Amino acid sequence: MKNFLKIGKKKIGDGFKPFIICELGINHYGSIKIAKKMVDLALKNGADAVKNQSHILDEEMIPEAKKIKPSNANTSIYDVIKKNLMKFEDEKKLKRYVEKKGMIYLSTPFSLSAANKLNKLGIKAFKIGSGEFNNIPLIKKIVKFKKPLILSTGMNDTKSIEKITKLLKKLNCKFALLHCKSEYPANIKTLRLDFINVLKNKYPNVPIGYSDHSSSIIPCISAIAKGASIIEKHFTDSKKRKGPDISCSMDGKDLNFLNKSALEIFQSNGKNKTISKIEKITAKFAFSSVVSIKNIQKGEKLNEKNIWVKRPGNGQFKASEYFGLLGKKARRNIKINNFIKKKMSRKMKKIVFLTGTRADYGKLKPLITAATKKSNFRVIILITGMHLQKKYGSTYLQIINDFKKSKIYKVNNHINNAQMDDLLGNTLKKVGRIIKKIKPDLVVIHGDRIETLAATITCNLNNILTCHIEGGEVSGTVDESIRHSTTKLAHTHFVSNYKAKKILIRMGELKKNIYVIGSPEVDLMLSKNLPNKNDLKKRYNIKFQNFAIFLFHPVTTLDKKKIKNQCVILKKVIKNSKKNFIVILPNNDTFSEIIHEFISNLKKLSNVRVLPSLRFEYFLTLLRNSQFILGNSSSGIREAPVYGIKTINLGTRQKNRSDNKNIINLNFNYKKILHEITKDKNVTKKQFNFGRGNAAKNFIKVLNKKSFWLTDKQKNFSKN
Repeated sequence: MKNFLKIGKKKIGDGFKPFIICELGINHYGSIKIAKKMVDLALKNGADAVKNQSHILDEEMIPEAKKIKPSNANTSIYDVIKKNLMKFEDEKKLKRYVEKKGMIYLSTPFSLSAANKLNKLGIKAFKIGSGEFNNIPLIKKIVKFKKPLILSTGMNDTKSIEKITKLLKKLNCKFALLHCKSEYPANIKTLRLDFINVLKNKYPNVPIGYSDHSSSIIPCISAIAKGASIIEKHFTDSKKRKGPDISCSMDGKDLNFLNKSALEIFQSNGKNKTISKIEKITAKFAFSSVVSIKNIQKGEKLNEKNIWVKRPGNGQFKASEYFGLLGKKARRNIKINNFIKKKMSRKMKKIVFLTGTRADYGKLKPLITAATKKSNFRVIILITGMHLQKKYGSTYLQIINDFKKSKIYKVNNHINNAQMDDLLGNTLKKVGRIIKKIKPDLVVIHGDRIETLAATITCNLNNILTCHIEGGEVSGTVDESIRHSTTKLAHTHFVSNYKAKKILIRMGELKKNIYVIGSPEVDLMLSKNLPNKNDLKKRYNIKFQNFAIFLFHPVTTLDKKKIKNQCVILKKVIKNSKKNFIVILPNNDTFSEIIHEFISNLKKLSNVRVLPSLRFEYFLTLLRNSQFILGNSSSGIREAPVYGIKTINLGTRQKNRSDNKNIINLNFNYKKILHEITKDKNVTKKQFNFGRGNAAKNFIKVLNKKSFWLTDKQKNFSKN
């Protein structure tokens, strides 16, 4: 909790019982005997602190003060103070007496000399009165004592309050502010207690309280109800005493009422609305449940003529769930006047998983598998993008084989040699049409592809709940712009680590909609069911015993000439490296044809085996058994460290994605790349920066929460 002030062992602020200060002021007439009597009464009735006023008359006033009369006295302010001030030796005794009773002693210095004496006395905090609030020279001196300040703001407006708070923050001073009206007594109609909320909103990390000068105790209680953490009020042992401040003072009876009220208000506070144990008992008879009002036959649809809501409230479906049951079919015969139970009817949540590349499918597969095992989810897979292209291995066939029982849609969004903006328009049209036809309860999308952005736009504009996997990560290409654009459109976010969560929060996403589940591909990576090396070599006709992986994608923000120059350097590196390479085709981004041509030329080399694509499980086996991975693929950043495989990351495509020391970041310098490749040293320490293999479990855990399905489809953003 940020907005608390600590005085001694006492914490003051939101989340703690209001701190009550009894100000003796000059009500004791300067008498230590009367002051001690008031202290005893304050202790008996629940005060936390007793406050005095420290006056050294000639240090705080000039003779001119003898001409000025306060509104609550018949004589000058000079004479009032002279008559009632307490000697410093007596103040020492009073401080010891208060602290011996277990309360905190505070005092207001009206001069620098008084402040110096109080500091030497060992006072734990200073109270600054309204008259001294804008006394910057005095405040600056007091701040040097490095003790907390409680400042009253009477006779000051918002502009002067802002000026002093800026000064205190600059001086690194811990302080609290008290709303105050400097009238003696203050008229109830002029108190403006709502200003407490203004201060709390303006200074959220500063404890806010109220210093009262009215003749009633009610404003103090009202201030506590409005969130005041500190209450200060003049105090006397008897309202029959004479004196300028008696009319605005409370007595023991008032203090007792204030203390009890403060405790009750504090105990009744709380921002979270939860159902108590006693309320749950009450709800069993007070709430209504969905029941049958006719005999219902198996297969018959539930409607307003055969189900309604009646007491008691201990049925499986509450009255609030009534409309969600309409249209469902009964799974068995239901007799009249029976609760409708979950086994009798079921409406499955329709979840669409969209996949456009072999990479995102590898990450989504564990989540899809977990969702298909839940009886309350109907899984639908929407396949698009590279999956449907023959040159990338027609990987849609693998998905159909993996999920034979799931409904699958294929959407061909490909346009030959299209720019990414043209592809986005085409995908938005085709994928959007299918999503609107399905009318899903949730669409799960991954990462930073054109297909991902198109689906999220459609869902956002059609109030369909979206779940973005692995947002909040940074890189160095247009992918990052697409990823963050998707984040701003998606309703919920399932991220791989807390670093990604922090990035999303900085982007304005609500904490409650961000779930750290880990990266789903790590689930597969740590699985014991991956193919072995021999199966891999046999399936993909790999003759090499030892090999590295080369995976290189186009950076769409570069020009063609630069990409071609990069390819020339890389061909020379691979040719002269004396290493064997498994080369995998790139994503179908803009300029991918340049890399395709480059890879086509690599096929002629005896140390190269080109594969259009691999099943993700086989790719993991390939990676686990490789010497290193070369290129600019996220696999080198995310997956390789899990297996302790060295990554030689080239260029800016994965810029800022990881600060892992086992990833070697290089530019396209032939000598440096070749030197790194020919090093014998390999990475052996495994890194788990993106999860530990329980992402699918965490994913389902979130989806099983009712609150998840109540996520607001009207996007809201954090104001922080």
